[in-house]
This record gives sequence, structure tokens and C-alpha cells, in this order.
Amino acid sequence: MRNFFKKASYLSISSSLLFLVLGILLILNPIELVRTIFYIIGGIFIIIGIAKIVSYSFSKDSNEFNNYKFMYGIMYSIFGLFVIIFGGAILSFISVIIGIWIIINAIGRINLSFRLKDSGVKSWLLSLVIAILILIAGIYVLFVPGTLLTTLGIVLVVYSIMDIIENIIFMIHVSKM
Repeated sequence: MRNFFKKASYLSISSSLLFLVLGILLILNPIELVRTIFYIIGGIFIIIGIAKIVSYSFSKDSNEFNNYKFMYGIMYSIFGLFVIIFGGAILSFISVIIGIWIIINAIGRINLSFRLKDSGVKSWLLSLVIAILILIAGIYVLFVPGTLLTTLGIVLVVYSIMDIIENIIFMIHVSKM
């Protein structure tokens, strides 16, 4: 049973190290990493599309299913090119949408803070300060590309380090059993 726990811990440490590397890459150069991921995903779709077209070309059947292979091959290839060409725009679009959502949420919180003030709630000022900080964060996300990815990278690094430490502690206790 001890060997099972050790193997599981080693597997968990390995995955944490992978997340640690991914987190560091996201912190250091988030835009380039995501662009590379879009290239890889687009390339995979293009390869699948070409494989379907080749499979259709060498097939001797002329049934309806085989015709779908050709059509899907073209669609996969076009989608792959789309992902490669417009990957950066997709990332920017997602950042803009999230930034706008944060800003709208902050404006609602600012309005709520003033309602709290009018109701005589003493902590309205703290609520207002937090809402303004959320507004600033939303504006920052909106205008600084890669902010969300860098934040994700920081979370991955912190998670990985905590998971590695926890697994080492677990392995030490398992070996004493």
C-alpha cells in the first residue's frame, strides 16, 4: 500500500512540476505562449482535415459517409487556418470582454456603495474603495494584453509549489508508516 501512495505522490509531483513550468512561462511571456498554443491547435486541425481529405481520396466507396469525410476535412482545415491566423485576435477579444465585464461590475458596486451611504451603513467607504480598485483592475485588464494570462501563471506557480510541498510532507509520513 505504501508503494501505491509513493507512486501517486510522484505522479502528483510530476504534474505539479509541469504546471509550475507552464505558470512560469505564462508569467514570463503570456502572449507568445498562447500564440504558440493557437499555432499547435490550428496545426492539429489542419492535419486532421488533410487526413480526412486524403482518406476520402483513397477510398473506393462512394457512399454518403465518405462524402462527409471530404466535407469535414475541408472544414477542419479552414478552422485550423482560422485559429492560426486569428488566434491573437481571439485572445484580445476575450480580454476585452472580461475587462468590460469587470468594469460594469465595478460601476454597479460603486452605485451600491452610495446606496449604502444613503442608508446610513458605516462601511460604505470601504465598499467604495474596493469598488474603485475593481474598476481600476477592469481598466487594466482591458488595456494591458496578457494580464489575465499572467495572473493565471501566478496562480499555477503558487498552486504547484503548495502541491509539491504537500506531497513531500505526505511522502515523509507514508514512509514512516
